[in-house]
Amino acid sequence: MGVDEKITNVGGYTGDEHPKSVEVIKLLKGAYRRDGAIGKIMACALVYDVRVIPPGQTETINAIAVD
Repeated sequence: MGVDEKITNVGGYTGDEHPKSVEVIKLLKGAYRRDGAIGKIMACALVYDVRVIPPGQTETINAIAVD
């Protein structure tokens, strides 16, 4: 959320047509930290898909992470 209280979606481009997810997540986190430090945004959330093994289970399932 910007300081104007408008909510927007953002994306990241690493320069690679098929970047690793961890690279895009790192890029976006860095941009959010920078924008927060200079007062450009008042709130943010990074949401992405992950694979997890639930407690008591042995196989992975799809989930989302909110950071």
